[in-house]
Amino acid sequence: MAKIKIITSMGKKTLKCRLVNKEFVNGRELDFLAVCPTQCFLRPMLSGEKTIFFLGADGVPSTVALKDKITKQRYFLIIAQLIEMMRSAQQYSFDLGTIDLEPEHILINRKNGQIFVPYLPVVNCETTNGGIIKCLRQLSTIAVFASDYDYSFADDFMCFVMGMGRFSIDDAENYIREVSPDTAKQLALLPNIKNLKGLLHEYKDGALPDAKPSLFRLIFGDAAYFTKQEMPKQEKPKIPMLTPKPLELPEIQDDTNIFAPKPHENNQSEIILADDGDNSDELEDILTNLYTESSAHSEFERPKEENALDKTAELDIPDDVNYPEITRRATGVTYSVDKSVYKIGKENAKVDLYVTNNQTVSRVHVHIISRNGVYYIVDQNSTNRTFVNGIHVPPQVEYKLRDGDEIKLSNEIFDFRVKL
Repeated sequence: MAKIKIITSMGKKTLKCRLVNKEFVNGRELDFLAVCPTQCFLRPMLSGEKTIFFLGADGVPSTVALKDKITKQRYFLIIAQLIEMMRSAQQYSFDLGTIDLEPEHILINRKNGQIFVPYLPVVNCETTNGGIIKCLRQLSTIAVFASDYDYSFADDFMCFVMGMGRFSIDDAENYIREVSPDTAKQLALLPNIKNLKGLLHEYKDGALPDAKPSLFRLIFGDAAYFTKQEMPKQEKPKIPMLTPKPLELPEIQDDTNIFAPKPHENNQSEIILADDGDNSDELEDILTNLYTESSAHSEFERPKEENALDKTAELDIPDDVNYPEITRRATGVTYSVDKSVYKIGKENAKVDLYVTNNQTVSRVHVHIISRNGVYYIVDQNSTNRTFVNGIHVPPQVEYKLRDGDEIKLSNEIFDFRVKL
């Protein structure tokens, strides 16, 4: 089975995985994880053909961190992240058996409680975990609590989990929401894990033993790479391409556009004027081609109904909540995200935040929706795409927002802030 160990590089913990026997890397999953919009998963980097380094962690093994006399709040924050990670893995059609759930390989930031989990993008993987219930039992056994009061909550939760029979993500989330209502807000405040391209800048040449970043083909805007060894022809890929090719329209000459992007900025495609392009046949064809048969039942699939996301309208925000704010950098104006479905775009009659003087923004570019105190951004099949902290957000995929996130709609930049 794959051999996994923790090493220290540049003062940070890094996991090193060495593949054995018939195991080989799934190139598509490897590339997807490098820019994955989901928190918790570490960023993999391939060195040679049989070694993977997992970057992005800023913590210590859970077997150490959980002995710090943790509180009820810290315990449920860790558990909630594991549950969120499992939900994301299901949405992306990952092999749940190859998530490394060994406590010594799950890293935890002692300061804020953020967890870091490695997922092995490996075909024919001989390393399988014992399941999420086994992992929860191990973590609860290892944990040292600050008081008997905190112990009681952990015991009650494990009794609840063991009574499920078959683990239910929804039931576990509802349980935590009832006994620890502040956990959702704490999740939203956790920092983003950088994508692999950003992480590589933090490592000097030779900082990682035997690691050669040049061997890793990080893909932005192109199809994920394959070799005969990495992806047999008969295997259908489970992860859709994230970034469509730009539409080949005549170049727009507009010297007065003060928002024109710098060359190669964020590796984004050419920005296209969006006046009449929101529903163009060419764009529809590109979006249709993005979603393969293998993702037909995943969260990546675009809703068949145009207003499918408006079904979140019943998730009204309580009157006493501190609404998050979004600030448009070009004008310095700050807006309160005070609706359960908050729409942003350039068509005044259809949106809550009207973006003026920028024709590259789509009529209804994105929705920001709230769910149990957590906020998500959803791209509405925009012409020039949506980015959060430089990461492309695929159309109709819920991407969780966190305090301090930079949101980029085409070339228009906003700052998202969560008020406590």
